[in-house]
Amino acid sequence: MPRIVSRACLWFAVVWWGVWFGGQLFNALTVVPYFSANPPPSLADWAQMSSAALANFSLIFNPIWIAIALAVSLALGWAGYGEARGWVLGSLVAGLISVLMSAGWMSPTFARLMHPQDATISMVEIRTTLHRWTVANWGRMVIEFDGFVCAALALARG
Repeated sequence: MPRIVSRACLWFAVVWWGVWFGGQLFNALTVVPYFSANPPPSLADWAQMSSAALANFSLIFNPIWIAIALAVSLALGWAGYGEARGWVLGSLVAGLISVLMSAGWMSPTFARLMHPQDATISMVEIRTTLHRWTVANWGRMVIEFDGFVCAALALARG
């Protein structure tokens, strides 16, 4: 039974990585250009529009669930993974890095950009911060794609 649950958790991680990465790629190509077109008014418009949403995609479809599934998969199937263990660990590390980047800097920074507390923040600072956020977002997506590939390879080789 532990092997079945371990394998199911790995399958879950592969599927969730695919959904998450696909959503993030869509976001980067279509949504980010919209809210970064003319800051700060475009950010304010985005904040108003997104506040009407019932749920935040990033909160529901979050890589924390991937990391939890991979941790359970490793705990239950450590001995059975053999050489594929490294791929599962790689995917787990990518998930944890993604969660830490998002929760530690990206989400709080974006919230500050949409709802600035300090009216003295200059346009240059807003645009610079938004540019850094966008670059970090693409970097995080590279890490997440790596996590997806690692999990898929673990599934194929495990």
